[in-house]
This record gives sequence, structure tokens and C-alpha cells, in this order.
Amino acid sequence: MLQCSTLALSGLDISCPDSMGGIKEVYIILRDKVTGVVLATGENDKDVVSSITFANTTDRFKTYKFRKQTGSMTSTAAVDDAAGTSSISSVLSLQFTKAEQSKRLEIQSLIWANSYVIVKDQNDNNFLLGYDNPVTCTAATQVTGQAVADFNGYTIELTDLSRQLPFIVPPAVLQNALTPANSSDED
Repeated sequence: MLQCSTLALSGLDISCPDSMGGIKEVYIILRDKVTGVVLATGENDKDVVSSITFANTTDRFKTYKFRKQTGSMTSTAAVDDAAGTSSISSVLSLQFTKAEQSKRLEIQSLIWANSYVIVKDQNDNNFLLGYDNPVTCTAATQVTGQAVADFNGYTIELTDLSRQLPFIVPPAVLQNALTPANSSDED
């Protein structure tokens, strides 16, 4: 837990203009399939996810893919100085094209699920949602569209309420979270 007495400011410089907005993929697992999420404590990797452990060796995050520029994540701080409280709400909005049975079943499961979510952005940063509390569905729609060129499919919003901004998941930890321990590489 972050202690106010240990806070330090370092300043921020202007970044190179090589950043892109949006997200590439999302990885989701039911919360009861994860037995632990450990944060690194070293000075250079403080508050980075160092490991994720699973209830069974075959439990891993599932991949959710969607069309470009149809998913986003927004994290917003709510601070009440008088009450002495602060929280971060991270809302993940995803759009899946084409209303069909398999997607309907998956969206319905996500509506009821308590989960962990990893979001991969367009800059290949991976962010963990669900560290303090389960990620839950806060909105979902199914749309047929009116004109033939209109969107047809599902939109879902998953929300994480936490004490801090989403933690970074390094590529090696993400790879472990996606690949079962007993799988082997095949040519």
C-alpha cells in the first residue's frame, strides 16, 4: 500500500510524438481463476505486476479481439479532500461487430462475471484492471442498426474501481498469463 509519507515527485519531460491512441486487444479471466497478483517493489519497477498465479495450471486469460478504433479505456480519479478519500474508476468500452449467438452468449457471461482484465494499448503497454476489486459490467447494448451500413453488434462497458491507476503488466508476465504452464511450443 502506498504511504503518503513516502511520496516523491520527479517531474515529467515531453515525450517523443510516437504515441498512438486506442487499444489492440483485451484479455479477461474470471476472478476466482486467479489466486494472486504480486507487484514488484524494486525502485525501477515499483508497482509493476511481477507475477499472476492461477488456481489451476490450465487457467489463463482469454483473448478478446475487435475491430480497430472500437475499444477504449479511460481512468478517472475522484478525490474528496474533505472526506479524505480517493479512488480511480477505469472504464473499458468494447464494441463487437455482428450480432450472433456465440457473441451473445459471451457478452451475457461478461455481464454477470467478476473478472480481472488486461488491456493492451496501441503502444504495446499492458494494464491490469481488477487489482483491488473485481471488474464488472456497468453497461451493455445490442444494436441491429437501421440502415444497411449501420453498426450491428454489441457494446459492453467493464468498470474497475481501485485505489490507484491500472498497474503495468510486463510482456513476460502477460505471456505467462496467456499460455498454460503445461503447453509446449509446436512448429
